Amino acid sequence: MVERIFPFGATYIAGGDFPPKEDAKKDLEKMKKLGFTVFRTWVSRSSIEQKAGVYDFSEIEEFLNVANDVGIKCVLTVDAGFPPDITREEIGEGIIGVNTKIGKPYPHFQPCFDNPHVRRGTAEYLTALSSHFKNHPALYCWISWNEPHITYSDIACYCEYSVEKFRKWLNAKYGGLEGVNTAWNERFKSFSEVYPPNRPLRSWGKYKPWLDWRAFCDDNLAEWVGFVSNALKKGDPNHPTHTNLLFHQILYNQPAVGADTWKMAKAVDSLGVSIYLWTQGGGDFPWCFSQIVDTVRSAAESEGKEAWVTELQGGPTIWAHSKSVTPSPKQIELWAWQTVARGGKGLIYWLWRPRIGNVHSGWENNEFGLVSKDGELRPRAEAAGKACRTITKNADLFLNARPNAKIAILQSQTCKNAAASEIPDETIFHPYEGQRRYYTQSQLGAYKILWEEKIPCDFINPPSIAAGMLNRYKVLIMPFTYMLDEPSANAIKNFVRKGGCVIADFGCAMKDEYGAVHITSPGFGLDEVFGAYSYDIETPDDDESLKVKIKPVIEGSIFEANLPLYAFREILKPYDKAKVIGEFINGEPAIVENHFGGGKTVLVGTLMFQSYLLKGGGWRTFVKKLLHSCGVKSPVDVENVPSTLWCNIEIGFLEHEDGKTEVVVLLNHNREDLDLNIRMQNVYSVIDLETGKELSLERKDENTYLKMMIKGKSARILKAEK
Repeated sequence: MVERIFPFGATYIAGGDFPPKEDAKKDLEKMKKLGFTVFRTWVSRSSIEQKAGVYDFSEIEEFLNVANDVGIKCVLTVDAGFPPDITREEIGEGIIGVNTKIGKPYPHFQPCFDNPHVRRGTAEYLTALSSHFKNHPALYCWISWNEPHITYSDIACYCEYSVEKFRKWLNAKYGGLEGVNTAWNERFKSFSEVYPPNRPLRSWGKYKPWLDWRAFCDDNLAEWVGFVSNALKKGDPNHPTHTNLLFHQILYNQPAVGADTWKMAKAVDSLGVSIYLWTQGGGDFPWCFSQIVDTVRSAAESEGKEAWVTELQGGPTIWAHSKSVTPSPKQIELWAWQTVARGGKGLIYWLWRPRIGNVHSGWENNEFGLVSKDGELRPRAEAAGKACRTITKNADLFLNARPNAKIAILQSQTCKNAAASEIPDETIFHPYEGQRRYYTQSQLGAYKILWEEKIPCDFINPPSIAAGMLNRYKVLIMPFTYMLDEPSANAIKNFVRKGGCVIADFGCAMKDEYGAVHITSPGFGLDEVFGAYSYDIETPDDDESLKVKIKPVIEGSIFEANLPLYAFREILKPYDKAKVIGEFINGEPAIVENHFGGGKTVLVGTLMFQSYLLKGGGWRTFVKKLLHSCGVKSPVDVENVPSTLWCNIEIGFLEHEDGKTEVVVLLNHNREDLDLNIRMQNVYSVIDLETGKELSLERKDENTYLKMMIKGKSARILKAEK
């Protein structure tokens, strides 16, 4: 088995468009000297298989031998999605979309893995590759697929093989043609008449066929990645497999790429993500970075696996992305600690030395490098090495500690797929732009509240809820969960009955998972759980607010506020035992609190989380009060910070599996240096992991107080013993 390490490094490719091969040893030695434990590289099938079925592994073997001599491990990326030139004519067309055929020019060829010819040749190659290198001492793991997606503009492949596979998928789901006819309201006489839809919902496409097609595309791409992983495992059962998703399909809503984060987690041994938030995601939004990592980590951990940041901007962009920016050395280091703070178990920067050639990717030339184009160290690389050395020195601590969240945010791929088709603004790559991004911005707003309150959280999807995984949490948050299936609804009902708390806003369970509207919503009996039902929907004035008055159990003080509405005024009709704790300006119920079994619920009749993201106001305090009443607080309190700066202090809180040790990562995303007063509970010793020094503490009852200074755009990493 592979020795467990914290994989920290950068992508390094030699030859072709990249630095010359003869520089490999000295470049890898520089990485090793900085403390890097791995480097990532690509293996080119076109270079290896220049004659069908005949493989020449000498080039990559020579590279790995150099790595072994240096003493650094290799994360090897296979290019399964790009067959060699010699087979492209045999394969014919690649992905066939609604409006395009992605087959030529050949450098951008994307084959369809539903084509049996593609599968056969690819499987043979991958198994031969992994079998050849399975015992190489420099190999750390395989990346089965880099940034898996089908297309950006079209939905998926409509070739004959994909269509036939879709028919078999429908047959398995509905138990035959009669079931498909009933579900789709059709009269097909045979499966040969069944075709995937090519008209999105806003183009008068049919709801159920469209969502079935989208679900199939998610399943299918995950199956493709699993196929590649299995082919590698056949030749090398010992080294793990990995894939890295695109960040914008996680943070924003781009379902056309066909990647469901949770389904991808099933296809590989560890799950990663490529993050270019500054250059492609709108700008410097540190909470967005954390949300991406927490989402990937949650999906991976649901399968008992680990999460990495597999690609992270290491240097300047000029024109390759939508924004030109060079991260500072402080930012390079801060991102590393942010990854650790959210429970990430690996980090690889893109890339070590920039491209210099012009054959395939000249448009990325001289970009992204941690070092200069001639290989000389830059302060960015030194900063990455500084973080790496502390992480490596304490690898056992970081690898065996994770966030112990008491809150889960519900994230639904069904809602994402439907919302992207129903709501025009959903696919914008920016947290604040767009007016009708109800699903995406509700997710962003819910996470932002918890991030600013320093409260750790996980994400959870409906299948995990239906499987009983809610039992590990105290609170479930449902941001604009307007579509929900019955098994998940029943699991939520049982969660509340057993003492859980659920907070939901506008549109909760308005539709089932196929878009049918419930006459009484929240549907599937959740109206009884929330103690109210949706009576009507109205449009508020832009500056309209609602009045709320609550008295949480724990704090005892009454909270009164006027909270801004967004987009909708959903009139709620409470049942007899429910309590109205918020009213619209006309006196109609706006927020209903209900006790159901041993737990409680709060239903809000507007887009609360989107309102907070776009308007701010008192929603964060409102949610905090609700969470406190459910027994959920931040495990670490930070005091003595001006309110304008407090929100940009991030705290990562990880609990070690020994039950006695905690890791506290304090991150200052402000430019200003700050003096912090920190309060923790039941802690007797705190060590600064960068200096190794024990810090002075003041104890009072069960509280431990600590004073420290943290520089702007910097982190402090603490080990606390209970």
